Amino acid sequence: MGVPAVPHPGAFGIGASYGVAGVSGSTLPCPSAPPAPVVSEWEVEIKAGKWFAFPPEANVLVRAAIAAGNVVVDIGNNRVVYLDKMVQCRSDTGKTRKIRAKVSSSPAAASSGAPVLFPPRPGALDWEVDADTGWVALGPVEAGVVTAAFLAGQPSVEYQGYKGRKFRVTLDSPDGFFQTRSDLPAGATPTKRFLKATDSATGRMVTAAGARHPVAGGGAAAPPRVSSDFVWQVEVDSKTGGKKWIDFTARDSASLTDAYLSQKPDVKLKIRGKDYRVQLESEFIQFAGKAVKGRPVRCKRGSTVVKPLQRVGGGSDGGSSGGGGSSGAPRTHGTNPRGVDKNQKAALSKVRKESEPKSKEAMSKLMDKFKAARSSFSKSDLDTVLKYIGYKAEIHINLKCDKRIGSKPLLQVLVDDPDRRYKNQFETGASGGALSGSSRRSTEKQLFGSAYDSADGDKRCKYGNLNLLSSFLGDDRASHYGKSYFVLNDKEVRERTTITSGDSLGAVSRIQVGCLHPKHIAHVLNESIKISKNPKEMASVIDHLACSPEKPFTKAIDRSLLPQYQELQLHGSIDLARDVDELIIHPDELRSSGVREAASKFAAVFGARVRTLGAHGQVIPL
Repeated sequence: MGVPAVPHPGAFGIGASYGVAGVSGSTLPCPSAPPAPVVSEWEVEIKAGKWFAFPPEANVLVRAAIAAGNVVVDIGNNRVVYLDKMVQCRSDTGKTRKIRAKVSSSPAAASSGAPVLFPPRPGALDWEVDADTGWVALGPVEAGVVTAAFLAGQPSVEYQGYKGRKFRVTLDSPDGFFQTRSDLPAGATPTKRFLKATDSATGRMVTAAGARHPVAGGGAAAPPRVSSDFVWQVEVDSKTGGKKWIDFTARDSASLTDAYLSQKPDVKLKIRGKDYRVQLESEFIQFAGKAVKGRPVRCKRGSTVVKPLQRVGGGSDGGSSGGGGSSGAPRTHGTNPRGVDKNQKAALSKVRKESEPKSKEAMSKLMDKFKAARSSFSKSDLDTVLKYIGYKAEIHINLKCDKRIGSKPLLQVLVDDPDRRYKNQFETGASGGALSGSSRRSTEKQLFGSAYDSADGDKRCKYGNLNLLSSFLGDDRASHYGKSYFVLNDKEVRERTTITSGDSLGAVSRIQVGCLHPKHIAHVLNESIKISKNPKEMASVIDHLACSPEKPFTKAIDRSLLPQYQELQLHGSIDLARDVDELIIHPDELRSSGVREAASKFAAVFGARVRTLGAHGQVIPL
């Protein structure tokens, strides 16, 4: 296998040659910065504290990737290195291991230098970009390029990002740091995205000289407050006996913002060596350790007061953000959901009434299935699992964005439709699955009784699926409807959604029906695990996703565990502007004529985030 030539082999620290415009040569003039570290070789952690050196050819490949500005590199033998996360992942099993590099301050010392983490931390800056999902950290290579230019006093610098995309970072603007795409066609207007930088040693924000946003008390200046910049504060006791509000640190604020934008019920922080948990639902509260009494927290976005999340209910069990708990009052599913008429409300009421006793009856059987997968599984764990399924698992609608409707792809048809709604087969006369109005009416009659007998076609259900295995690729069993999918807005849709343990069409007698609520779903989950091709593995995957989401899964998840997709029935209108949070377009469909252009229009018209999938299954910008 041919290996690309590497300029200045072994020298890839801050200020080294990255092969990008604006940063060249072995070092940049930077009198105040420490000597540029040098990478001698890379290592992977085989066991806790036991490190194993990369083969020579893998070292060369990683160095070449860094020189080219890449953060993902395939080193062979089913192993892929992610430099932005500093891990090695096996593509066949999904197992990840930590990696590190031996670095030193001079080439002469490189071979004998003690192993330390790469990139080097002394004098380094952590960079974040204001992306669609909030503040997102730049990878170590990109951050190294920008840091080198900033410390050298350069007004701007270019770096090469994912898939060769080029970005120009402006470092001398009085408005703060920002970046734009520098490789767009002539006449295209690039989007300006602000960046912020934090000194990794002190945690203080830094900015360009002459910026107009000084930090109170002098010193370094903070980046500009942009539309998505959140300011978090906690109320503490003052020395005078009263109360006062103090700011969270930049890092803690970023963690809070990321968690809030991801709609997590809480987030864990480490403050001065102590563990804290900040609740983000119902009301903002900071708890110390396992304390049940906390301190008020508040947040502003510019001049707007940010309100707590209201998506999740249920009693708090003191778990992590992945546990699904919150200290808000439990919600009752579907008692008064928004956007439903009398027929839809009657259907929801019927399922809610019938599913609660069935769910309660199935609890012991469901418990046995999880204990078979993990003997220490507890009643509290089961509550967490049911909250995960009822409150957190994503609601998807799969679609074929490239399906031709006349001369247009389906996505363009949705953009042009003046009704701005996602429609069912009774309205369109088409379907990604079985097209049979009579069969569908019969099935809905068995599911919802007489609720829809007098309903017009446009008032009947729309169908989606639950991303039960939490895959970026969506539910593998629903891909015949399309490999792309909508991610729906929980606040608007979840309370008017019912669920079945499989495809409902013509199979009502063999499936269970429930609601997306912990008290109405145990029987559905029990049946789904029962009919999976490996019930023990299925229970283990769900247990991990619900109870230990922060831990890496030790093996690849089999996306074909379920013989059928986890069908959802969506009652009421699906307004594309109100109800769609995100559209994930599969690369196979994105390559079709007109789809990329329609995707840009969809984002502009409906205000939804639109992304695609990378080479390794990760979600990336278009």
